[in-house]
Amino acid sequence: MEGRLVVCQEDVNLDESRRDVFSIEGALQSVSREQWDEFYYNLGLFRPSEGTEIFEAMWKHFVVPTLSEGDGSLARSALLYRQLEERIRETEPAEIVCASVERPSDAAVIEDIGNEYNISVKNAEYGGRRATQFAHVTAVLGLLPFFIDQLLSLILKPFVEIPERSDTLFLPAVGRFESMRPVIDRAEMDYTVIATPLTAVWHLKSVAPEMRAYDPVPINLFTSPTVLVQQVRYIVFEFGVQEAFRGRLTSELDEFMRQEFDIAIPNAIELSLRQLHQSNVYRRLLLGLLVESAIERLGTRQVAIGTESVLGRSVLLAASRNGCAGYQIPHSITTEYIAPVQLDRTIFLPSELPIEYLEEHVPKHARKTEGDLVKAGRPYLTELKRAVAETSIERSDNSFRILVATQPHDDEIRDAFVENALAAAHLLADALEADVSVVVKTHPSEDPEYYESVTGETDLPVEITDGDLRWNLQASDLVLTVNSNVGLEGIIAGTPCVCINFWNPLLYDLLYAQHAAVPILRSPDEVRSFFRSLTADDVSALRSDQTEFVEEQFVLDGSPARAIASRMESDLENRPRSDSV
Repeated sequence: MEGRLVVCQEDVNLDESRRDVFSIEGALQSVSREQWDEFYYNLGLFRPSEGTEIFEAMWKHFVVPTLSEGDGSLARSALLYRQLEERIRETEPAEIVCASVERPSDAAVIEDIGNEYNISVKNAEYGGRRATQFAHVTAVLGLLPFFIDQLLSLILKPFVEIPERSDTLFLPAVGRFESMRPVIDRAEMDYTVIATPLTAVWHLKSVAPEMRAYDPVPINLFTSPTVLVQQVRYIVFEFGVQEAFRGRLTSELDEFMRQEFDIAIPNAIELSLRQLHQSNVYRRLLLGLLVESAIERLGTRQVAIGTESVLGRSVLLAASRNGCAGYQIPHSITTEYIAPVQLDRTIFLPSELPIEYLEEHVPKHARKTEGDLVKAGRPYLTELKRAVAETSIERSDNSFRILVATQPHDDEIRDAFVENALAAAHLLADALEADVSVVVKTHPSEDPEYYESVTGETDLPVEITDGDLRWNLQASDLVLTVNSNVGLEGIIAGTPCVCINFWNPLLYDLLYAQHAAVPILRSPDEVRSFFRSLTADDVSALRSDQTEFVEEQFVLDGSPARAIASRMESDLENRPRSDSV
């Protein structure tokens, strides 16, 4: 194999310690957080000459590290290029061979580095410009149900009651309404809740039933012939021109990457920009025009979002165009990273940790320009603490119970996490000389059946459940997670947490884990070493230390929901009212 470098995703039964084998996942897992930050935040310096609004709405999604679905994180591509380039310079191969390279973006990087160093590359399959053009056409055609629904909404509008005026719009994330509901319940201002599913879907299906008591208005009911024309023009002139000038955007980004980082990844950039061409992305961007129509019709002065997805950012852009204040009530109770392109809004945060992180670690050019970061707490956490104090849990056995909290990461990550969690449980049974049982608590977006094959090899009692989280937290003695909110919830419920994260910084460590005396295990060897020697006293000390830190840092008493609503009401009183409706 002299003169060849074999690039594999993770494991192709090759000895990865050999210099002629390069493991993509192994290389990325060796990257430090400082190296990650170099790309993540400095990528925010880029500004395109065309398509600024699409850039503002989408840019975060080109660079985020944790795309468990989809492909094309520029930060990942840049880090991979840098790591692979180092190996190329060491070994000077005449040929690069891809073996089981699964991500198209990774294959594109390998092709890019082959072109840059004039090295032949085999089996780098990532698609090309034709695939991007096909994705664009498919995305446009996928908007047909969206436009049909708006036409139906025009017919329904006279028969549906819509508020005449509303100072505040709440746009919760569907499926995450519980994060915003307590604030709405305690709001003493006039407001309207907006539902973002299609009007027909909203009326014909049981979508987000918990929202229906709040009389939400489907967003498509704010359409009009003028809005429809605006949307068509948006598709033609924004998406169409964006596609026509995509080569220029790719060139601009390529030049920026070369100047800023000395990295040449034009093919990876091309593939990353392909993320835009999805009908769901197009629809969410077009929803911004409907939100703008709602703001104008209702005389709205402030808008609150529940997600910083493409939809949330599109809503913030619409609010900004109309002089509305933007607020974000995040679903996550462990907010950490700050996106490299910030849209103006006030964010209500659960603790002081992300504010300190922003001030200490995020470069000034990547920080917010308007709005505030407010330590307001999270209603869910105060409710959890109160419920735990008022409820006792009775269990049917006396085993040491481990709760394994899963997340919808890539299958390889899910498998490795659960397998190592089970290995930890076996070791703990020996260390404590006690019976140990395992409960695999799946994420709401996962299918519990997936884990039956992963847990089938163990002889420990294992239960796979999507049942009540709080009950399972209180009924357990230890929580294992990668980087889930469940770890923090477990600490509040009196159950200490341990993180198993071999994939940092691509799966970042949450701030509570970094600071709350939470052990973060980076390899199977660390898992074995930690659990082989863990004692009952150690578990008790973890519980005490973690609880003390969380109670000090997080707002767990009072009424965070009322505090958030009061801040919005106070701002509203000091904000001038427009006479136009």
